[in-house]
Amino acid sequence: MIVKPKRRKKSKIYFGKDVQDAIIYFNGLTDSSKDKVIKGRIFQETIYPAFMKLAEVLINMNSWKFNGYDTTFEDLQSDVVSFLYTKIPGYNPEKGRAYSYFTIITRNFLIQYSKKMNELKSRTAEVEYADYDRDVVNEVHTTDYRESLRDFIYEWCEWMDTNMYAYFKSHRDLRIADALVELLRNAEDIDIYNKKIIYVLIRERADVDTQHITKVVNTFKTLFNSMFEDYVDGKIVESSYTYI
Repeated sequence: MIVKPKRRKKSKIYFGKDVQDAIIYFNGLTDSSKDKVIKGRIFQETIYPAFMKLAEVLINMNSWKFNGYDTTFEDLQSDVVSFLYTKIPGYNPEKGRAYSYFTIITRNFLIQYSKKMNELKSRTAEVEYADYDRDVVNEVHTTDYRESLRDFIYEWCEWMDTNMYAYFKSHRDLRIADALVELLRNAEDIDIYNKKIIYVLIRERADVDTQHITKVVNTFKTLFNSMFEDYVDGKIVESSYTYI
């Protein structure tokens, strides 16, 4: 009697078509009470396990080397899954497989997380190994200057919202001035302080050609620098920004 060898059972793919179909169905549901219950069940039973495994695989991949984080594996995995949950509505089956979409998103999340952790470690190391013979007086002066500049920018932007009409008459120049004020107001959120990039941001917000921006920028610079010098010297009342 010939005994046929048993076939090995194929291992179930942790993020296969069943998960993709579940995500598509999930996205098709509404925010009604009934659909929310269905969404919760679909996520817990099908989507959540796939997200957990995807996070586990990518975190453990040697090529990414995420082991140096100041967090536990479980916390990082949980953070990834929470992030992926917010990205479910963005999946479009017409643009590819769900597995590919969420793999790319997870990879990018971990890369950005890694960069933030490395930057934090770098800043911490700089503090720990600082040269205590440095010019502390000069550093304090520089810090005070930066804080004064930051406070002045905030107040000056408020002042410019009301007074820009006295310096700029045309609708085009006013749009440019308004764009400049908004850039100053959100200066801490701008990563690239480059003249070309700044001009592009102004041009997109004000919907004007580049050649029209320079005149307004020059007026801004003259007015800003003059008023900041007076602010530092105590010649401007902060609440109203009028000359004493």
